[in-house]
Amino acid sequence: MDDPRVLSGPFWGELRVFLAVAKAKSFNRAAEELNMSQPTVSRQVKRLQDVIGSQLFIATQNGIKLTERGKELASSLL
Repeated sequence: MDDPRVLSGPFWGELRVFLAVAKAKSFNRAAEELNMSQPTVSRQVKRLQDVIGSQLFIATQNGIKLTERGKELASSLL
């Protein structure tokens, strides 16, 4: 990642939410799994996108999928 802050402590919560959304392919399902509200999940993903300066997900007819930048982030976390 270009910004070393992303993988540091202040963003662990957002990264955890990002990975849950990526795995569930749904903000709603991720919210249920994390026992959070869907707006909270969306806000945390938005905050992470703002820090990175790039969109991480794309909405499709079958749910959401990772952008190339989202794929890079997910692979750097695994």
